Amino acid sequence: MDAVAPAASLTAPAANAVLTGLVNLTATATDNYRMSKVDFFVGTAVVGSVTASPYAKSWNSALVADGAHVLKARATDAAGNQTLSAGVSVTVDNAPNTTILSKPANPTNLTSASFTFNSNQTGSTFECNLDGAGYAACTSPRVFTGLASGAHTFLVKATDTTAHTDATPASLTWTIEQTAPTVSLTAPADNAAVTGSFTLSATAADSFKMGRVEVLINGSVVGSDSTATAGSYSYLWNSTSRGDGPVTLQARAVDAAGNKTTSASRTLNMDNAPNTTITSGPTGTVTATSATFSFTATQAGSTFECSLDAGAYAACISPVSYTGLAVGAHTFKVRATDATGHVDSTPALRTWKIQ
Repeated sequence: MDAVAPAASLTAPAANAVLTGLVNLTATATDNYRMSKVDFFVGTAVVGSVTASPYAKSWNSALVADGAHVLKARATDAAGNQTLSAGVSVTVDNAPNTTILSKPANPTNLTSASFTFNSNQTGSTFECNLDGAGYAACTSPRVFTGLASGAHTFLVKATDTTAHTDATPASLTWTIEQTAPTVSLTAPADNAAVTGSFTLSATAADSFKMGRVEVLINGSVVGSDSTATAGSYSYLWNSTSRGDGPVTLQARAVDAAGNKTTSASRTLNMDNAPNTTITSGPTGTVTATSATFSFTATQAGSTFECSLDAGAYAACISPVSYTGLAVGAHTFKVRATDATGHVDSTPALRTWKIQ
């Protein structure tokens, strides 16, 4: 049984060294039987392990905060015996790292831009540079106004309290684009009579990059398309939620920067069948042998026909009542007809059971 601990000594860096960037950690370790590995410590954290001589490990000192640190090496032999070397005190003094935290959208139609930024080292100062005009002292946030259309580049670099400056400034390039897109409706034709679901189409183009085309009915967006086919955009719209009569159709192009253009309008003449809804009446299992149903339609001025238990449809008005019903299952249906003679092809239906 091997109970003899190995010997360990950290040989580099030297005591009181000032470290920056990548640092080569080296150690010597010996054992009366056989060595297993050497672990390198920064404080209490293991930053690398080596299993064969020479015992050396590259360590990025930028991963710890600037200031005083203690380095050690721990030797472990094949039997598991360990020895921790004496500590070596060093000072880490790296340049700060600069990060942009918030920035303008890219692209944008705004001629102002606001940037926030920070450094990984407390107490750092900053210098900013816009479009190659040269670095000047700045603080976060840095706001620019009155910017021209086109591409812009912002850079910012931090300098720490020991005058180390970030050699790789944080940077951002963005584009200001204020030219509105063009848009034109292509279908349906002006004054077209439409019913049910149909396709609304438009063409749109932009000098920079298109975003989407929105479809507007009476000024409200009902849908949009962001995927163009040869500059053509389309949207399948279900018009049955609208009452009969004329509506105004427009297309609005929105480019990637947020610029908008609305097309000339067209008139569409809606001519859909009404949709019928039962608003009250028995459901489930009941004991009453009478039933009263109320109902409505999506189009004003509609008339109604009712059917009970598969009987023929007959004219009715809301509410409609039935009495003297037999025990058992029952079915009530009602359908609306609008002022132009269109009949709801999917009557409203209610089933219930009397016991």
